[in-house]
Amino acid sequence: MRTLKYIAVTLLLLLMLLLGTTYALFHSNSFQNWLTGKLGNYLSTQFKTKISIGHINYKPLQNFELEQVFFGDNKNDTLFYVGKLNFELAGFKLDSSQFRLSNVKLSDAYCNFKVYEDSTFNIDVLFNILDPNDTIPSVGPPFTLHFDHVTLENARFRFVNKIDTSTWGKAFAPNNQYFYNVNASADDFYIIEDSLHFIIKHLDLKEHSGFKANHIQTIATISPSCMLFDSLLLRTPYTTAGNFFGMRYKD
Repeated sequence: MRTLKYIAVTLLLLLMLLLGTTYALFHSNSFQNWLTGKLGNYLSTQFKTKISIGHINYKPLQNFELEQVFFGDNKNDTLFYVGKLNFELAGFKLDSSQFRLSNVKLSDAYCNFKVYEDSTFNIDVLFNILDPNDTIPSVGPPFTLHFDHVTLENARFRFVNKIDTSTWGKAFAPNNQYFYNVNASADDFYIIEDSLHFIIKHLDLKEHSGFKANHIQTIATISPSCMLFDSLLLRTPYTTAGNFFGMRYKD
């Protein structure tokens, strides 16, 4: 009996030592430099643009934390930057076309969308991973990324259309939008192919024209042909609006 107890204690200590060594190795500077460099180089090659990750933390039960995540565009400008990204890997299909993440939290994020003078839209860099010579239609399920809950803290969003040179003075300019102090809570955030669908439970923000939203909630759908905001409630310091807002477009 004592022998079995001794063996069990020894195996437990060895297991704890192995886990501790693995954890220490994973968080060592040399391993972090190797890991973030390899991952950044791989993603940069796949998307044909500069992508870098400053630090990766892994916590038990599939919890990940990425710091200083940079995603560039085709003009060597910033497309996305996230100071800190936390998420849990909730599941994925073996065909690698469907992924599900839980409790996604983005802190100090910056999203910079631009239409350049040559009519290129910098978000198109996301499709560089696709093979332009692949003309065989896909027979599998569409690419789907599902976030069950997303929290956004102190984010910024910018959209600039350099083709549209119209001026708007101090009013809200559709061709030069800059939102800051963006905080949001959303559920069931789906990315399906080139379309988005999500439920915004709360969103507050400011825009450099002076516009301020104290609370926004809606069911949003964004696709190449439309932007739809159902069950909309918008509160500003002076007004309350709601029900529905939508835009449809050809390009």
